[in-house]
Amino acid sequence: MTYGIKHVPLMATVKANRRPGGKPVAFIDGQLCFFAKDSAIPAIGETVEVMITRPMHPMDAENRFYDFDRIVGLEIQVVDPAKHVLIAIDGFTMFGSGCSVTASGCETNGRRPLNRGDIQLGTGHSAVKLRDNFTITPGRTRIRHYGEKCDGNRGWVDGVPTNVYVDRDPGTGLAQRRARVAGDRVTVRATGLTRIEDLECAEVIQQRNKPRMAA
Repeated sequence: MTYGIKHVPLMATVKANRRPGGKPVAFIDGQLCFFAKDSAIPAIGETVEVMITRPMHPMDAENRFYDFDRIVGLEIQVVDPAKHVLIAIDGFTMFGSGCSVTASGCETNGRRPLNRGDIQLGTGHSAVKLRDNFTITPGRTRIRHYGEKCDGNRGWVDGVPTNVYVDRDPGTGLAQRRARVAGDRVTVRATGLTRIEDLECAEVIQQRNKPRMAA
């Protein structure tokens, strides 16, 4: 089992908003981004590490549902080590009758991927736990996931390891735990993604921002 990847900070350059009086915006590889309400707003021209908190999709022609085949922009938040914790995960998968989407993860410094030996030494009753690992839920991120589609197929499907950011509990200094609505399992909710390619709509973004070939 592999958890996480080597962390490469997601950098965004802050630009002035074309709309008079509008908040500054940012760009990641040509993709327009808007700062979340609770994010710090850096100075125009500054380049900072950010996380993707969610994709922003337009409504359909009837203004009833989101059109996931189009993208308005990405909502981002400036990464603050005092408020956020980097977590290595084994990848989101969908399993069970409730079709819950979860991953398993643990805190990481991002220098390299982790494995079972980084979490637990030995097996059985003599096992020694080296670090906490917990269940991660996707929150609002719309992160890509893998697995069954609630059709009764229980075949095992591996997720794709990556890193996510979660909120830091101001009381403990650790990843903020949350009690699930169903059951008594404790989970940690993803706050932001570290890569565009981890989004469900990654292909839509890449296609939109593909450089146009000269005629």
